[in-house]
Amino acid sequence: MCGCTPIILTFDDGTSGQFNLIESGDQLVANPKSAVGIMEEFYKEHPDFGLNGTFYINGTSIFSGKGTVKERLEYLIDKGFEIGNHTNTHPYLNKSSSEEIKEEVGIVNNLVKELTGYEINSLALPYGISSKDYADLLAKGSYKDVEYENKIILLVGAEPALSSNNEKVNLQRLPRVRATGGNKRVDCDLYYWLDVMDKNPKMKYTRLENDSGDKLVD
Repeated sequence: MCGCTPIILTFDDGTSGQFNLIESGDQLVANPKSAVGIMEEFYKEHPDFGLNGTFYINGTSIFSGKGTVKERLEYLIDKGFEIGNHTNTHPYLNKSSSEEIKEEVGIVNNLVKELTGYEINSLALPYGISSKDYADLLAKGSYKDVEYENKIILLVGAEPALSSNNEKVNLQRLPRVRATGGNKRVDCDLYYWLDVMDKNPKMKYTRLENDSGDKLVD
């Protein structure tokens, strides 16, 4: 029997440091220096860890590098990564009208669906700021007669999210922990929370399995 605590990796803004394609012979592959390239290499050595993550993209810049936007998105999708919505232009949604919100969410949703057929179901709020008056349109709406629905809406880094089966979890305001990179520690970043959970193990969401891989308890 073993216990494990799941971590979901999320990336905002669709930058080339997170992922970009380069030419290798007659193929397009992930740049080994990008986050995806590093994760692929780690996965080769540790296949039990999995190869997963969600990339929250803006419509104005979707990973620079080789290949078309369609090829970049399909590469990630085919590898098992998820694509999320981070709005078209990364605006302050609390200052946006209802029509602007539908446009900001709808453009990214429609583009990804048109190019790949992929259905986006989550949104990362720019700056972690929602709309007081039009929060419902962030969760569900339509743009140019194409419907969108974000079942999960993420905030900016703050604290670990509750497990999905916790009665107090709010999937429309789901917190995240920010990873600052390097060895520099910042209040409430990943290093901070790992230390806190080590000292308070009951905070951890732990999945227990028997030797055959059957889940016993969360």
